[in-house]
Amino acid sequence: MADMNFLSFLRLPPFVLEAILLQGKRPDVSKLVGWEFKGHNIGLLPRLGRILKFKKGFVSFGDEVIGYNVLVEQNSPTEPWIALPDESNPKRHGFFKVYPAEFSPKIISTLMLSCLIIVKVEIQFLTHPESSEIIL
Repeated sequence: MADMNFLSFLRLPPFVLEAILLQGKRPDVSKLVGWEFKGHNIGLLPRLGRILKFKKGFVSFGDEVIGYNVLVEQNSPTEPWIALPDESNPKRHGFFKVYPAEFSPKIISTLMLSCLIIVKVEIQFLTHPESSEIIL
């Protein structure tokens, strides 16, 4: 897996992605604050809806960590993630509370199956904004 890059992950079948996800570890929520990550949805529905590329950011709000999505240009995965309407004034939306979740392979499998059936596919690859390191 060390020689894989972002584009390699986009070509993997969902069952391989799930196996990789199950080997990962939960990030420290407090260390997400101040970062904005680039990501890419996979599957037919995001392709049809042209919602493949995204950015997710994290801020502190009192004692809580709040996440948000950034609307980005839906260009090729080989091109830069460009915030819309522009980089100096990004459209932030879909705010959510971030908290550590309990790990359960059964829950992950159920969620992945549900996400494939429901319109929203949430298998997302996050890359560190200052490198090409993939964070799952």
